[in-house]
Amino acid sequence: MEIIAPIIDSPPVVLPEEEEVHTVAMPFPLVIDLSALTKRITDKHLIKLSKKNPHLNFETRGLTQLIITMPTHSETSIYNSQILIELGIWNKTSKAGVTADSNGGFRMPLTQSVLSPDVTFIKQSLLETIDKDADGFYIIAPTFVIELMSDSDRLKPAKEKMIEYMQNGVELAWLIQPKKRRTFVYRQKDYAQNIAPTEQGFDVVLSGEDILPDFLLDLREIFG
Repeated sequence: MEIIAPIIDSPPVVLPEEEEVHTVAMPFPLVIDLSALTKRITDKHLIKLSKKNPHLNFETRGLTQLIITMPTHSETSIYNSQILIELGIWNKTSKAGVTADSNGGFRMPLTQSVLSPDVTFIKQSLLETIDKDADGFYIIAPTFVIELMSDSDRLKPAKEKMIEYMQNGVELAWLIQPKKRRTFVYRQKDYAQNIAPTEQGFDVVLSGEDILPDFLLDLREIFG
C-alpha cells in the first residue's frame, strides 16, 4: 500500500487590506497514526514519502506511527558536522567501526521504528552482522548515537527517543541541548538497572568511556 503525505499546492489567496492574517505554527515533531491504513510502514513507504516531500524528514515509531520533522536549522547542522568530524578523526585512528550522519536511517530491532540519529557510530564487530545487500534500512541498534537539539525542539519527545535507543540496545547515547548548555548521557548498563541518565554541563568534557575508548568531546570548543 502506498502512503503519500498530503501536499497542498493552491494559488495564493488575496485578502482585503483591513483583514488581519494569522499564521499557525505547527508543533514538530508531528506524529501521525497510520494504523487505519496499513499494518506496517515499510522501507519503501518511507523512501517514497521522502522523494515526494524532500522538504520534510521522516522517521517511524513502532510499525504504524509516522514522525514528521522539519529540516535541521542551519546553525544546528553546522554544529552537527563539527561533532561528526571529531568522531571521524577518532575513528580514523582507532579503525573501530563506521560513522554516519543524520541522513542515515536505522530500523530498530526490537521496536521496529526507523530512527535517524544526528551522529551514529557502529562498531566493527556489529557491522559484520549486517546484511549489507538489504534493500532498505539496516536492522540494527547502533553502538553509539548523538542527538543535537535545536532551540525549537521539545525536550520530552527528545528524551523519549533516547529511551527508545536504550530499549533497542544502543550502548551509549548523548542528548545535547545547546540552549541550556547541558548534555544528558544515557548508558545501556544504567538503563538495565533503572538508573536515570546523567546530566552534565558543557564544562565537563564528554567521554566515550569504554564504548569509544579515548574519544573525548569538549563542547565548549564547538559552541563556545
